[in-house]
Amino acid sequence: MNFQNLCFFQHNFTEAEVDVAEIFSELAESISACYSKNTFPAKTAIYLFTPDAGVYHSIGLWENALAHGPDFANPKNFPWTLASCPASFLARILNAHGPNITLIGGKENLSQIQEWIKLHAAQGLIEVAIVVNLQNNFNGQNAGIGFCKGVVIFIETDFILNSNFWEVTQFFLKN
Repeated sequence: MNFQNLCFFQHNFTEAEVDVAEIFSELAESISACYSKNTFPAKTAIYLFTPDAGVYHSIGLWENALAHGPDFANPKNFPWTLASCPASFLARILNAHGPNITLIGGKENLSQIQEWIKLHAAQGLIEVAIVVNLQNNFNGQNAGIGFCKGVVIFIETDFILNSNFWEVTQFFLKN
């Protein structure tokens, strides 16, 4: 779905996609489909919100450390749990060099994200903003089942964030 300066995307994960790198690679393809050029500009920011930010990977590391000792624990995807790592992981894949922020929680983060985008746009730090809602469910019961939805916002001189962000909010509020 495209509005002026907005491109929405959604990706549903399958049970087969349990590897974080694979999930982010698929997500990057969905996001890249919104951009007609080969690569995003360097001034691309990612604002990602997620309910757990990798809590299950953190628990997995400590379970592995208990079983094999801290020196031999396999970190697997533990870096995913570190502050802003989910947004940074995606930024590396997309080669985006703008501000990258991971927020813990859900749709209640949208007003804060809007304020960050306004600030970063006013400071000339961004040309493109990518807002991502990642519901990952990487736990043992439903590993890999989840979804990601988001929007690519093209910041231009005539772009009015307040009016267009209403459309963004409505998109994220739909189930």
